[in-house]
Amino acid sequence: DNAGGHGTSDAKDIYVNAMKEYNVEIIWQVPRSPETNMLDLGVWMSIQSAVTRVHHNRHSHVDALATSIEDAWTGYLSEKAFHNVHRRLKVVLQSIVKDEGGNELVEEHRGKLFRDA
Repeated sequence: DNAGGHGTSDAKDIYVNAMKEYNVEIIWQVPRSPETNMLDLGVWMSIQSAVTRVHHNRHSHVDALATSIEDAWTGYLSEKAFHNVHRRLKVVLQSIVKDEGGNELVEEHRGKLFRDA
């Protein structure tokens, strides 16, 4: 999310250069802006839900949890979950533009935004 402490300038430069090899452009988001962060809008929640399903009845050892996370990522996350998060992001960004850069409309209609998208 481009917040301080989430990577040094050197690390970011290395990452950006590595992505250029694959023709991927990095667009950094505004620091500390969870309302525009796709991960915060639902990707982590989808992963957590899938891990909970997969990890049920497994031991709480760190290796078992790592295996559960990998199993959830490869077998339980649906394309629909990512589509829903992307759809919500579009509505959030439209609300920010309508609010002339503010996030009052995002906060005011938090639960309604996704349903009305």
